[in-house]
Amino acid sequence: MKNSITKGLQFKITSVLAVLFIIILSGLTIFNSIEFKGKVIAEIQEAFQVMTETLMNGIHYPMSVNNSRAIKAQMQNINKNMAGFKVYILDFDQQVAYASEINQVGSSLAEQGVADNLRDSVKTLMETGLLKQKFFHETVQGKPIFTVLRPIENESGCYHCHGKSHQILGCVMIRKDISAVHAVIKKAWVKNILVGFVGFLLIIAALFFMFSRLVSKPMRRCVAFAEGTAAGDYTQTLDMDQQDEIGIMASALNKMSMNLRSFMDINVEVEILSFSSTELSTTSRQMTSSADVTAGKANNVATAAEEMNANMSSVAAAMEQASTNVSTVASGAEEMSATIGEIAKYAETAREITDQAVTQGKSASERIDELGKSADEIGKVTETINT
Repeated sequence: MKNSITKGLQFKITSVLAVLFIIILSGLTIFNSIEFKGKVIAEIQEAFQVMTETLMNGIHYPMSVNNSRAIKAQMQNINKNMAGFKVYILDFDQQVAYASEINQVGSSLAEQGVADNLRDSVKTLMETGLLKQKFFHETVQGKPIFTVLRPIENESGCYHCHGKSHQILGCVMIRKDISAVHAVIKKAWVKNILVGFVGFLLIIAALFFMFSRLVSKPMRRCVAFAEGTAAGDYTQTLDMDQQDEIGIMASALNKMSMNLRSFMDINVEVEILSFSSTELSTTSRQMTSSADVTAGKANNVATAAEEMNANMSSVAAAMEQASTNVSTVASGAEEMSATIGEIAKYAETAREITDQAVTQGKSASERIDELGKSADEIGKVTETINT
């Protein structure tokens, strides 16, 4: 279960990060591609601009003196030395007056397969002298074509041939197939994607490793600790020196285990106390039973003492009566012989002994009464303990 939890969490976080990185990577790739393409196009435009101005400088004088041969020679040199470039010099009627490809001389823009927006720009340029757009991107027969326009102004050196009625005498149009440039841009785009994808894999792998080390392993330890605690093991401790949320959770788990351990110790002590209380209750009941027996025996002793006291009183009365009788006999027989005197002496001795016996019987009766009182007090104490 703990592995499924951590793997699920790890998979979710990694998936979210992967989606974010894919979005960011795609955005960066598209941005870099657009920026790279913009820079390449800007360099192409600058190169075409330089080439156009160079061509204009080369044909300016021949055109001013109407030297068609020199202009045609320059067109042939361009066709020979600048493969892929197509240069057209258009007159005011938008017809090709000079071209790097001789067979195109005298053709129209429509015959060149020029796009409508480019033809409209050339027409507007000839009629108003305004060039709305200098650079054009077209697709002709599936190939990207880059075109630049450069107007030919009617200057004072041209008045002798063309007069002053037209502000623009024509224009220079340079066209080139830039499929190779697009291939370079596409190659750079694919390269960016590959580099970004490799970087993405490396970053995801690093994040996966870091997540496993910093999150998954501590989480697995916390889950194992919680399962052990749930199983009743309160002696374990999580040793984590992390200052993040996982470290806080580990500290809380340690405190929970410590509190549970203290609670279990208290529970053991309560059980011991309960057992001791049961033993004490049993002992108390035994003491109560013993006290009841003792009280019964004390009552029996008190009853016997009372009976003995009564008997001793009877004995004492009998002895007094005997003493009286003896005294009577002694006074009546004064004249008896010495033998009877001896008998009187023995009788007197017996009377004294009897008096002592009576006194001792009274003393024993008083002690038995005290013993009975003590037994009653013991019974009251026992009843108090039971209560």
